[in-house]
Amino acid sequence: MAAVTSDEVLPGLVVFLDADRLWASGHAETNADAGREVQGPHLFLILAVGSDGVCDTVPLFGEWAPGSGQLQQRLKSGSLPEWALPNSYFSGFQHWRVPIGEVVAASNGELTISGDRCGYALGAPAELQRILSCGTRNRNKGYRGLE
Repeated sequence: MAAVTSDEVLPGLVVFLDADRLWASGHAETNADAGREVQGPHLFLILAVGSDGVCDTVPLFGEWAPGSGQLQQRLKSGSLPEWALPNSYFSGFQHWRVPIGEVVAASNGELTISGDRCGYALGAPAELQRILSCGTRNRNKGYRGLE
């Protein structure tokens, strides 16, 4: 539909990103085990945006896996049918740090339009912080560049 703009990249935004594009940019980092990063188009949740313009984000999944946490259905917003499904999970083993410009560039496959973006925990920063803090419990303690 329409790629997101940098003004739309805020905590709570759920955006369809091309993980391969993030991989190729050389500017994204993850704490996922090498070879276990998501590949191709995938939903990501923006958890925080730092003063340096770098976003903390996690990929989202429709099925539970070991180490994942379930999102609360009541905190979802937006009309995308795939997002409205009741089961959405984040991986506690895969947090990413991505500059806003790379989020914008990798969102060319976004499935929503401006004014009807998907969101999670908008107005509930403690929930986003809870998910962000899971990254500190990852068995990979640091971030590594995607090469």
